[in-house]
Amino acid sequence: MAEFLGNPFFSCRNCRNPLALREDLLNKNFRAKTGQAYMFTNVANIALGRKEDRQLITGNFAIAATTVAAAEWSLDGSTCELTT
Repeated sequence: MAEFLGNPFFSCRNCRNPLALREDLLNKNFRAKTGQAYMFTNVANIALGRKEDRQLITGNFAIAATTVAAAEWSLDGSTCELTT
């Protein structure tokens, strides 16, 4: 996990853009269509697509496609992945 001024953070594995601090991680026990998914309280450097409500095993959630804003990588697991 990368650090900045002593604060560990998650970043894009491909472009290294910082995305979220470790303290903002709520849960990483989720599975998406493309693999492991994470839930954060705050994220940065991303652009959200259209939100849609989906019924998942753990409840109803608003889901949106996410891209790294500066690099325009997709965070769907196929082109951009979180570094943990």
